[in-house]
Amino acid sequence: TENAAILTYLHEIAPHAHILPASDDAFTRAQYRSDLIWCSSTFHVAVRQVRMAMRFTDGDSTGVRSKGVEYTSEIFKQVDERVSGGRWWYGDAWSIVDVYINWCVMTAASAEPALLQASPNIQAHMQRVMARPSFQKAMGVSMALEKEHQIEFPA
Repeated sequence: TENAAILTYLHEIAPHAHILPASDDAFTRAQYRSDLIWCSSTFHVAVRQVRMAMRFTDGDSTGVRSKGVEYTSEIFKQVDERVSGGRWWYGDAWSIVDVYINWCVMTAASAEPALLQASPNIQAHMQRVMARPSFQKAMGVSMALEKEHQIEFPA
């Protein structure tokens, strides 16, 4: 949930960065918050069940992972449809939601590649996200910091 709060805060203090589309409509802004919260409380959690199932149980994590794959595959279907036809999450407008979805997709696919293989629109969406100069710059900074601080993420 802190992801949604932080990203909304960043949008509010730096609207010129356009991490969310501009809107004077309160309902539209609420939808942006709702989408960020959905990413953090639904998609992110399902992905963690796939990628790090052992954190959800003290025992055998097979059932947790299986349920996570099932749930995540349904979410992938929804996302695949939403980003079809070369659309961003908000149609023609890129947003930080696209990046958050990309992280969820990459993380889930690292543990269960079949999820991504069944989602051609998500694959195209990933390519569009990763081609953005801002994404490439952020990834470069992230990789440099990981190397500098000798951070290794679990496989």
